[in-house]
Amino acid sequence: AWIPALVFGIPGDAVTAIVLGALMVYDIKPGPMIFEQSGPQVQSIFAIAFITQILLLPAGWIGIKTFDKLLQLPRHWVLTAVVVFSVVGAYSLQNSMFDVYVMALFGLIGFGLELLAIPLAPLILGLILGPMVEKNLRTGLIKTEGDWMPFLTRPFCITMLTVLLVIFMLPTLSRLFRQKD
Repeated sequence: AWIPALVFGIPGDAVTAIVLGALMVYDIKPGPMIFEQSGPQVQSIFAIAFITQILLLPAGWIGIKTFDKLLQLPRHWVLTAVVVFSVVGAYSLQNSMFDVYVMALFGLIGFGLELLAIPLAPLILGLILGPMVEKNLRTGLIKTEGDWMPFLTRPFCITMLTVLLVIFMLPTLSRLFRQKD
């Protein structure tokens, strides 16, 4: 999943999307040019991934008994430890309470998304791919001198718009057909 995510900039799941977002924060832009623009960093990522795979096996063997004991702890102890480590980690970045408030805000946003059953992957995917789509749309509009019609009248575009329309209408149409039966 990592190779397509890095090369095409399209994550396959929520975890990969979060990692791609983190890479973009550090000015490593996933996509076809990643090896030219950030070659040493990408090589480091692959080296670290390889070393991690080697080290995970003994760490798993050693940690299996510890993890079993952690699961037997009362839930409120574990949650308290998670909150304390999160606050300490956020504060230690720049010794600033602002970072703790930002962490708490995004924690509340995440909790709200979880309550509303809004999936995280499409949201992160939109955040990652949004600037790329916007840049390419702007380039296309410059090439067509601001005219939107070439986007709507070419055969490929008509096909893609039709497929998109069918995908969006499919749940509604299937619901209508089920009600008739």
